[in-house]
Amino acid sequence: MPPVAANIYRWAKRISIPELYAISAFILLAIWLIYWFGRSAILGVARLHRIVSRRWIASQLPGSWRRFYFFYLPTGLRWIDISTYHQGIAIVIMFTVNIIGLTLRIDSWNEAQRRAGPFAIIHLIPLCTGLTFGVPADILRLDRQVMAWCHRWIGRLCVMHSLLHGSVLVPVVRASALLTAGHVVPLAAGCCLVLIIPLTHARVLRHHMQFAMKSHYLLAVVAMSGLAYHLIEMQSVYCWYLLGGVCLWLLFSLVACVMTLFAHRPWRSLRHEVKLSAFNELLWLDVALPRHRAIYPGQYVQLYFPRAGLRARLQFVSLYVGFWEESATGRTLHMVARPQSGLTWRLYEGLRRRPVTHANGNCYSEKSHQVRKQPVIIFGPYGQPHNLHSFGTVVFVVEDIGFYRTLSYIEMLVQASRDRKAMIRKVEVLWEVEDSRYGMLGV
Repeated sequence: MPPVAANIYRWAKRISIPELYAISAFILLAIWLIYWFGRSAILGVARLHRIVSRRWIASQLPGSWRRFYFFYLPTGLRWIDISTYHQGIAIVIMFTVNIIGLTLRIDSWNEAQRRAGPFAIIHLIPLCTGLTFGVPADILRLDRQVMAWCHRWIGRLCVMHSLLHGSVLVPVVRASALLTAGHVVPLAAGCCLVLIIPLTHARVLRHHMQFAMKSHYLLAVVAMSGLAYHLIEMQSVYCWYLLGGVCLWLLFSLVACVMTLFAHRPWRSLRHEVKLSAFNELLWLDVALPRHRAIYPGQYVQLYFPRAGLRARLQFVSLYVGFWEESATGRTLHMVARPQSGLTWRLYEGLRRRPVTHANGNCYSEKSHQVRKQPVIIFGPYGQPHNLHSFGTVVFVVEDIGFYRTLSYIEMLVQASRDRKAMIRKVEVLWEVEDSRYGMLGV
């Protein structure tokens, strides 16, 4: 055997299964990045020399997600975050690879339980994506929704490995008369990881986004601290893996903050005023956005109200932009929200209870159109707009105030059709509204 091959064979014989798993994942990630960068380079060179069009190259090269048919699965599978067949196939592949990694070259069940610990640490590394999914999603050329879905399922695999590894402590705790920090800390870290799973459910994120995200970050910090204590106490080499994940999180967060600073340019003007109005049981918000911030249909902004109370200083309000108006100095964004429990309800109630001056004096009115201005800090716009120019008929299915989110898309499609930049022929809107007398009505 040649010396190089002999060295590789001896190295492969010494390496552990979790390390082999991590190296294989890194190699697959490198292949993915090389493919996308090479594909972008080929597209750029071809378009520069006008050899072929971008659409022809995209149709000839593999890897386009549009080639997959998104057949929806039964409701039970969609409830556990498996909506399409390709998501189910991806989950089967992930579970198969993890089961093979756990059961390969083991002599007993206890060895599989001990091996689950390193697997849990390895699965923590791809979860360290920073404060947002923006930077890793742009690097991997993935949609943010796909990135969020992968984040949720990798986290669930990490929790499963943690539970399997933590089951080793159950007989030890039962036999011990006195619990030590070496027993309590890893159990507490595992409990924190388990509690994150219900917080990332789609229904919880839809109705309690602020609470879910704050609890998610808090539980993640507590779990990482507990795992770091446990690994240092056990003198495990995987504490360096955990340190690498923390450094990766800090790097992604720093890059995201720097990109946000350059996009927002706070050295100019970051604080603006938002015009709040309460009308027809809805909260209307109008805010001026500087011209250097580009806005596209389907995007949303985050608003921070520094003078709306102590609780308001701990949360951001995310609102989709309904439509905007251009002006000489910038553009005015128009947004609407249905007041719910929290900051939006307090803002709405504050407007309703303001006194309105009539001819016969001051009185409180709940039906009048109340208007008030308040300082606000704007973050965004965020979100990836959908490209609908290649469709002949576009159907929007919306509910309640979700109709206002489609206004910018409709305006974009109509303008593109007038300019002969899109093949759109018909736009249909199926709007389901709620009436207090008759329930849900279709329009």
